[in-house]
Amino acid sequence: MESLNCGAQSGIKLYIVRHGRTVFNIEGKTQGFSDSPLTDEGTKQAIQIGRGLSDIEFIKAFSGNLERQKSTAKYILSQNKNKIPPLTELYGLREWSFGGFEGKPIFNMWEPICKKHNVPMEEMKKNYKKLIEILGYKELADEIYANDADKKAENYDTIFKRLNEAMDEIIKVSCEECAKLKSNSANVLIVSSGMMITTMLHVFGKEQYKGEIITNCSASILKYKDGKFDLEAAGDLSFLERGAF
Repeated sequence: MESLNCGAQSGIKLYIVRHGRTVFNIEGKTQGFSDSPLTDEGTKQAIQIGRGLSDIEFIKAFSGNLERQKSTAKYILSQNKNKIPPLTELYGLREWSFGGFEGKPIFNMWEPICKKHNVPMEEMKKNYKKLIEILGYKELADEIYANDADKKAENYDTIFKRLNEAMDEIIKVSCEECAKLKSNSANVLIVSSGMMITTMLHVFGKEQYKGEIITNCSASILKYKDGKFDLEAAGDLSFLERGAF
C-alpha cells in the first residue's frame, strides 16, 4: 500500500464492524456471497452498536455491497449525532466467496478440512482459531477452493487482491477528505463480514492480531498513519454494550 500523508496528525481510525445476525447465521448455513436478511435481533444489534458509536464523527463510511452489510451500515449511521457521510459500497469488502458450499450447512464446508487436519468439529469457534494456527489464511482459503466441487469459491490470491484494492481506495479517499476538511484526526466506518474482517486484521494488523473471534456487530479498530497500520482493538463488544436499550 502506498504511503499517503493525510494531514491528520493523529492518523485515521478505521472502525470495522461485522454485520448484524442474519437468517443464515441462525440456521447454521454458509453465507459468503449469498445473502440472507438481518433477523430482528440483527437489526437490533446494528441499531445498538450505532447508538454506541453515535458520538463518533465519521468523515467517510464504507460497506460491502451485500444487503446484510449495507443494511447494518445504514442502521449504524442512522443513530449518529454528527453529520452523516454518504455510504460507499465496495465489492472488495464482501465476505469470502464459498462457492458451492453457500446456502448449505456449515458442516459441509468445514468437515473435510477438520478431518484432514485432525481438528474436532465440536466447539467450532475454538477450533476455527486452531485451524488458522495450523493452516494460516492462505492455505485455508485454498483448501476451501480445492474442496468446492462447483469451483466457484475464491482462492486466497483472489481474496487478497480485492481486499487490498478496497483498502487502497478507503485510505486514499479518506486521506483526501481529511485534507479537504483540514482535520487533525479522522474516523472512518467500515462494515464487512466475519472472514473478511479477520483477513483484514491479519493482513494489516499483522502479528498484533491474535485470532480474536469477530462476532456479529463487534468492532475492530485499525489506525492508519504514514503508511503504517496499528491494531487498537479486535472483536470489541464495548460499543455494542454501550448502546444497549
